[in-house]
Amino acid sequence: MGIGVIGSGLRVREVRAVPDGWEPGAAAAKGELLVQVETLPLEQAAQAHRRIEPGTTTGKLVLQTPAR
Repeated sequence: MGIGVIGSGLRVREVRAVPDGWEPGAAAAKGELLVQVETLPLEQAAQAHRRIEPGTTTGKLVLQTPAR
């Protein structure tokens, strides 16, 4: 087993053992990885920042710009 780091940005969330030869791309293609993504309008950028600032959020928070 190898060591895998589960994290986002500069904060490491968790370190766990992963099997040797484990390929994240293959796992994603098989639906074995779950990614949490939430989208907020750009107008709510301040709210988004307040939510991620403590470092306790999981997944990704995406700001959506208005369509041109």
